[in-house]
Amino acid sequence: MCSTHSEKWGERLSLCPACSKPFEDVPLLYPVYRKNYSNEFYISESWNSARYFLREAFVLTVFGYSAPESDIDAVNVLKQSWLGRSDRKIEHIEVIDIEPKSKLRKRWAPFLPTGHMKHIRSLEDSWITMYPRRSVEALMQPVYFGDPSEQFPLEFSNALESVKEQIIVEREMNFMKRENLLKIT
Repeated sequence: MCSTHSEKWGERLSLCPACSKPFEDVPLLYPVYRKNYSNEFYISESWNSARYFLREAFVLTVFGYSAPESDIDAVNVLKQSWLGRSDRKIEHIEVIDIEPKSKLRKRWAPFLPTGHMKHIRSLEDSWITMYPRRSVEALMQPVYFGDPSEQFPLEFSNALESVKEQIIVEREMNFMKRENLLKIT
């Protein structure tokens, strides 16, 4: 992070775009019983951002976090932020974990007022991968319009050009679909 421009952060050893000073390493938040989220500015601001995005989210994908009872502060942040804005009647939580579904349902029950939880075992089967950049649309379209959303699975590639081509094709398909919807209405 930039010590002069606290809102600026980036890759390690890169420069702040505002003042060209090298970014400083940020403190780590270790897995201890009681975390102090306000002790360090960067950590405090990161958790404030997390609270905001959790409150505003329609879909929450949890990957590799079990919300253990021992992590009191993080679990409270998650509960208060995710459940604080609405009753979450149509929102969904997707949990990517190798644990049995019954165990995960029990663990995540406090976050599931309506029971909407999708359990998967790998990232490749997640909404993020099946509907990159539009996982919320993939859930809302069937709920509101009764029209399943087409999948555009993320291609795993080391070539940036391949990913760019995929984005262009997806945009064209979405544009054509919107045009057809406008003709119908």
